Amino acid sequence: MRLNRRTKILCFCIVTAVTGLVRGEEESTTTEVSTTSETVPGATDSPLSMVSRVPFTLSLSVDGGYDTNVNSASRGSQDSAYSLARADLSYDGGTQRTHFTLTFGGDLTYYFEGAADPNPEVNSRVQFTLRHTVNTRLSLSANFDAEYRAEPDFSQDVGPNRRAGYFFTTNDFFSGSYAWTTLITTVLTEDFRLVKYDNSTIGSFEDRIENTVGGQLKFNLSRRTAIVGEYRFEVIDYDRFPHDSTSQYILGGIDHAFSERANISLRGGATLRSYSQNGSDQTEPYFSASLMYAIGRRSALSWNASYSLEQPNSPVVASTKAFRTGMQFTYGVTARITTSIAAYYVHDQNDSFNFPGLGSFSTTEDSYDVSLNFGYSINRHWGVHVGFQTSGNALDIANSDYTRERYSAGVNYNF
Repeated sequence: MRLNRRTKILCFCIVTAVTGLVRGEEESTTTEVSTTSETVPGATDSPLSMVSRVPFTLSLSVDGGYDTNVNSASRGSQDSAYSLARADLSYDGGTQRTHFTLTFGGDLTYYFEGAADPNPEVNSRVQFTLRHTVNTRLSLSANFDAEYRAEPDFSQDVGPNRRAGYFFTTNDFFSGSYAWTTLITTVLTEDFRLVKYDNSTIGSFEDRIENTVGGQLKFNLSRRTAIVGEYRFEVIDYDRFPHDSTSQYILGGIDHAFSERANISLRGGATLRSYSQNGSDQTEPYFSASLMYAIGRRSALSWNASYSLEQPNSPVVASTKAFRTGMQFTYGVTARITTSIAAYYVHDQNDSFNFPGLGSFSTTEDSYDVSLNFGYSINRHWGVHVGFQTSGNALDIANSDYTRERYSAGVNYNF
């Protein structure tokens, strides 16, 4: 019942926010989309005619391909040809002070043999971002990201890095930044995550709610560099697994902009975690880094890495320490040719519970996912593409490894 209530509240907030923003646009004769949240003192929103730009973006694609291990099986893997259809509808609107995007997406994959029910497989997602500049000192932002999918997500700590059936997850982030002076800025954040698996066996130790509130104090050494002190408080509440906990993060770091196109953020410190059921405590180091580089109009690089306590993906594991890194790189070779690569790697150190008569034990797990894509634009609407993806998981337990490759080619239409 808790899931339904929280989900309804989240959906109500999204619908209310979008409705208010759209109504505000309908009452205005003009709108503008801005690439920055900053405003010029004394300036008003500069309008951009809606006639000159369609606010909706529709992307459609149809692919055919081949999968070497449809169900990510460790033994007796089944290969199969498949077909995939995908659609994404985005709305981009707002003004110079208030900008928002709303995206609905879905894809349908049909395997010609060896697939587990249901077949075809359907994945869906909703994303909403909002940025509002109240004045030259105060800015607000929100990001809602909800997905219902069957494929594992290697980019974040959601669940097992292999197929475990359909699951719903939402990761929602809110922040408010206030510049007290040119030297001192404070940032308040709230991060909410919900994980819910259809498979009751997997859900018995994965279904949970995570809620994290935090505060940052930034001291601006210059226009490009800031020293940061940060505190976070996290509450993790499992539906059935007796592993509820509270955590405190005490961090320090630096934010630096190399230029208008490139910036880096570093954090380091400690995690202090307390488990509710057995009253035990755990202290572990924490590190995170992120880099963003807009190389040009058609090229960009983003990279992140972290080492921290994460949630266990097995009912016998008491704690998991993970090193996680990911990179996304897009390069526009020409105006018509685009290449992209996305790569993720996770190393887990899993420590089990202390079992009577058996004691405790530790295992390691390595997971990776790499995808390469090549696209060619025939004209402003039509294009063709080919892709390759490889993923795998290695656990130091006999007969538990798997590898998987997917090859695809297709056509896409953008409006």
